[in-house]
Amino acid sequence: MKVSQLRQIIREEVRRVINEDGETVVNPQTGRTIKVTSALGYDKSHPAYKAAVASMNPKNKTNTPQANKLPTKKEVDVVQNTIDNNQFLKGTKVKPEDVVIGKNNTLYRSSDSATHIAGRHKDTSAPGSTFTISDNEIDNLITQAMDTKPIIQQNGTYRFEIEAPKPVGGMGVSYKPDMVKNAKNYNMRNPKNPDESVKVVAGKRDSTNKMTVIAAPIGKDANGKPLFSLITAYPGGSTVKDNKGNDIEIPTSRSEFAKNGLVFVTDNGAGRD
Repeated sequence: MKVSQLRQIIREEVRRVINEDGETVVNPQTGRTIKVTSALGYDKSHPAYKAAVASMNPKNKTNTPQANKLPTKKEVDVVQNTIDNNQFLKGTKVKPEDVVIGKNNTLYRSSDSATHIAGRHKDTSAPGSTFTISDNEIDNLITQAMDTKPIIQQNGTYRFEIEAPKPVGGMGVSYKPDMVKNAKNYNMRNPKNPDESVKVVAGKRDSTNKMTVIAAPIGKDANGKPLFSLITAYPGGSTVKDNKGNDIEIPTSRSEFAKNGLVFVTDNGAGRD
């Protein structure tokens, strides 16, 4: 057997093993998560091919953040069945990249929730926390959050909190009880609560390393772990500091912010039109 033939056999076997294992890599050109086997099909000069080769190097395993490992067909089918039987989510086709498998939890991440996070928490003129990291970094943190134990909130949703090694964005809520009275009112345009408004002041968001993921429980995954549907994710935790450095709990309902001395901080102090 020729050396070239042996190399081809080895290459095909590596691809087969990787394909069965579901390993993924991020395409540097698009920021999208793709299978390593797909990346290896690119031209050798392509960034995605180079990223795939680098991900196969054992030396890089502990130093390079790994993308969400794609679920098996069985895992996707169980999530799809759960979605089909959920009155709020049915009618949606579940794709492998929509399912985040964590050590302790599994998350269904719909395109709507991803669009909300990208649009709602990157607009500095709108009330709320804003991300300064890439979409890929946000996805990686959401995946890591599924390894943690969530906290159930009063409204029945679950809160996951994770702390990154660097700032992820600006915290949009601030404790300013002396400014509540003269702060501007801003309607949050909430379809479920059209009259919901918050107090907004001009100022700078405080940098934070924390990120919160809010999700709703919808069942169990293929392995019996809790299965959640992503609602939103944003920079910051469940508390803010007062002037003395004490923690002030953030209510789950925004309608209670003002009476607890909490306001939203935006660049212009008015919110977007």
